[in-house]
This record gives sequence, structure tokens and C-alpha cells, in this order.
Amino acid sequence: MKIKTAILASHSGSIAESLYLEAQVLPALEKPILITNNPKANFIERMKKHQESVHVFQKSKEQEKEIINFLKEEKIEMIFLAGYMQVLSIDFTSTYHHKIINIHPSLLPKFRGMHGYRDSFHSNESHGGITIHYVDEGIDTGEIISQVCFSKRDSETLSEFTNRGKELERIFYPQIFKQLTLSTRSLHE
Repeated sequence: MKIKTAILASHSGSIAESLYLEAQVLPALEKPILITNNPKANFIERMKKHQESVHVFQKSKEQEKEIINFLKEEKIEMIFLAGYMQVLSIDFTSTYHHKIINIHPSLLPKFRGMHGYRDSFHSNESHGGITIHYVDEGIDTGEIISQVCFSKRDSETLSEFTNRGKELERIFYPQIFKQLTLSTRSLHE
């Protein structure tokens, strides 16, 4: 039995695309369901080049219930957030307890929230990093799965620092995606 996953993104979708491409070479996975909360997300256009459609759930009072119902109908077992810029409710996180994974642009627990790279760059820390973690009811407070750090460079700009972090995200998140989905598959066997 193949594992059913969903990938959620809100903007460019470059990290989401890297997960999608990894899923294509994993025989243990069905093709991921792709979801966005932004009808203007570049993620939609990015996935068209792979002949894939992205399900759009615009922000509304009923949006989360609609997404949860859709994920249940599709029998989704694991959810990967890749630049999904919306805090999930307790209803959502409890429905999919320990099955929602996020990537964050800092070495948690430092620099939680939306501006991890910026806050890390402007701090006294000698390095930045990325964290892959389970999503719980807090903001970037879930159990850490893995982290990668990289040193700050004296002469670099915030943009250069951020781009180096995003390069690591595109390499590292698909590796963790593979590990987690394969370990879930082994539990099914």
C-alpha cells in the first residue's frame, strides 16, 4: 500500500516543488496532493510545468474545515508544509497529530515566526540554519526532527544569507521527506 501525502505552499513553491520531485522517484508514495491558500501563488504556475494542478482553498471562516475534509477524503497520511504561510488551528493539528511536518528558516527554538532568516542574520549568532519539525498547536514549537546550520559570512547581505539557506532547504527537506515517508511505509508492512 502506497503512502498518501499532501504538500502545502503559499507563494513561490520552490521548496514544495523539490518535495514533489522527490516523491516522483519514491515507489512507496502515491503522487502527492498539492494545496495552496493563495490563488495567485507562483506554486500554481510552477506545478503546471509538471502537468499538475494545485487545489486552491482561499482564506475564509470555513477554509480549514474544507482542507481537513478534503485531506480525509483523499486519505492523506502525512502533510508537508513548504512555505505555507498560515498558522494551523488546534483542530487541524490535533486531527493530524504528529503527521504535519514544517521547515523553518532558523535553528529553533531561536527565531520563531515568519522572519527566521532576517532575525538570525541580524542577531549576534555566528550562524544560521534550518529546522524541520513536527507541527503542534504553537508557532514553531513542535518536536524537532532535524537541523542544519551554516556560518554567516562577514561581507554577505541578508539576501545572500537567505539564498544560501534556501539552497539548503531544497537539498535537505527532500531528504527528510524521503526518510519520514519510507519509515511510515515500513510501519504499514
